[in-house]
Amino acid sequence: MSEFDTSDYERLLCDFVERRSSADEHAAQFFKRCQQEGRIDIPETVFLVLDRHQATCDMFTQDADLLADANGLYVDEAGLRRGAAEALVRLRSLDS
Repeated sequence: MSEFDTSDYERLLCDFVERRSSADEHAAQFFKRCQQEGRIDIPETVFLVLDRHQATCDMFTQDADLLADANGLYVDEAGLRRGAAEALVRLRSLDS
């Protein structure tokens, strides 16, 4: 069980997975929340989940040309949503 409070992250992820926020809103909000964390001591297990999803947010684009030509370097909204769902499951498993 993690002693780090992941509820804000879980809420952001859940809102996007359940389509209460757009892909652009989700990526912007997730980046902002990560930046607010500053240099506090995040447990490695939590950090790895957050870092992976932050990378997925960074790879998100709606540009069809980039998606077509990038050989998997970028993800579309569906890919971002899959990443958010995976991160949500992983964070929740740390809480149990």
